[in-house]
Amino acid sequence: MPNKQRNILRVRRESGFTLVELVVVIAIIAILIGLLLPAVQKVREAANTQQAVRHLQLIHAAERSFFQSHGAYSGSFDELGLSGEFQCSDASCASRQNNGYLYTLTLDPSGGVWQALSLPAVVGKTGSTKLVTDQTGGIFTAPLPEADAVRAQMLANIRDNAIPALFQLVLQRPQDVSEIARRLESRGTLTHSFSNLDLNGDGRVTLTEIQNYNGVGADVINPFIAIIDQEMQLGAGGEDVNALPGVSLEMLSPRGNNTYIPISNLEANINGLANDPVAIEYLPAFADGSVRIVDENRDNDELRFSQASFFARLTAGPGPQPDPAVPNSWGGVFTLTDVNGDGITGILIGVMRPGANPGSNQNPALDGLVIAIRGGGVWTGAVGAGDATINWARPSLDGPFRAQLHVVPAVQ
Repeated sequence: MPNKQRNILRVRRESGFTLVELVVVIAIIAILIGLLLPAVQKVREAANTQQAVRHLQLIHAAERSFFQSHGAYSGSFDELGLSGEFQCSDASCASRQNNGYLYTLTLDPSGGVWQALSLPAVVGKTGSTKLVTDQTGGIFTAPLPEADAVRAQMLANIRDNAIPALFQLVLQRPQDVSEIARRLESRGTLTHSFSNLDLNGDGRVTLTEIQNYNGVGADVINPFIAIIDQEMQLGAGGEDVNALPGVSLEMLSPRGNNTYIPISNLEANINGLANDPVAIEYLPAFADGSVRIVDENRDNDELRFSQASFFARLTAGPGPQPDPAVPNSWGGVFTLTDVNGDGITGILIGVMRPGANPGSNQNPALDGLVIAIRGGGVWTGAVGAGDATINWARPSLDGPFRAQLHVVPAVQ
């Protein structure tokens, strides 16, 4: 991460967050990266595409009116009287922009055939659909295949930038990591975090409200939100961010997906081998565990899984060098995937227990908190928070380890 971004995420330990405030701020970041941003990105793209349809209809109406007056169509936004609606996207005015989309207008030399093309200003961010119309008045749409990868990378970048902020927050009270994780597992955490972001109290959170957050921990969250703005390229292509719709708490639940099974918790017992003799950077392992699902016909139905693959990349944090104040802090991204392709991806941040330092006679043990930010397959609903414990068999951290992972979904 560039030094500039790392510096703006730095939190002074003397800022004096209470434990309750600390949990609130961590929960807000967790809900942003795990639920809210993917949801608001979805409604953002849908809203911008809907506006693109409306603008192509506007172009068609202007062309039809121009033809009635001149007996030919036009290839000029100015001649069509649309220069105010479609601003130039660059100095040469090769294309026009509006609501996150770029528009080009081409005219056949005969003057009897024209075509208007609308493309997202930033594919995968301001939109994911190509739209075309012509003199027939039909609007033809096609998904852009590269959009999914761009969007996924954008959300991954935001996730990676959240890790230093979470690190600095957790390290304000390293002795309370287990208690922080326990409180994050509370079913009321999501509702409370959501209400903190819903500035006008209308039951929906918009990108504008996220940008204008001024609640608990604003000095921590706002620099992170600035990175979100940059990654999402909000406002590109004349996008009206203030007009973008928000998402409700109900919209954060994946219950609309017929393949989704509501989950009450996910637990995993992990066994593996740390293969770095100096640091615990790479942790490949296999996991056995269960997912407790909510079935209307069967109470507390439990789905067992075995030999799922677990992989974590933990580094000393939050910067490139270990923090001298908390030398045994570790964190990074983990994945857990079973043989059926069901899986979760998340963030794991922990602190070594006092006395369990590498080089001592006591085997290391890491107490951490987990934020599951993406789930797939039967674990789609496992986005949430929980706790993790990792125990090593040798003080050197280069041998076998056992871990327990517990996640309580944010939406139940």
